[in-house]
Amino acid sequence: MNYIAVAVGGSLGALMRYAASQYMTALPAYWSTALVNVVGSLLMGILWVLVERHIANESMRLLLGVGLLGSLTTFSTFSLDIILLINQSQWVNAILYILVSLILSLGVMIGAIILTKQLLQVIH
Repeated sequence: MNYIAVAVGGSLGALMRYAASQYMTALPAYWSTALVNVVGSLLMGILWVLVERHIANESMRLLLGVGLLGSLTTFSTFSLDIILLINQSQWVNAILYILVSLILSLGVMIGAIILTKQLLQVIH
């Protein structure tokens, strides 16, 4: 049942993300992404309080948090992970998580772009 909750939420989140990109055409693409990330983080914060206070159950967390918001924006999950680390006074882990996630992700993407372009030049 948990997989179904995540799948349903994920499908809805992916559709919402696509709809946002289609309807926010007045903004540059990066601003629509930023807006989706901010809204997703806002909603994840609300959901987390509801889960902590037992107003929302595990199924709702999986459907809305992991599925819908996780698909709409993984940035909301990233933000929540940082808050949870800070709440546990794990400042070093929080900072490392931020740095590794941002720098390593960007570095790996840059490397992948360069490598893929070079491979395609060799192939063509």
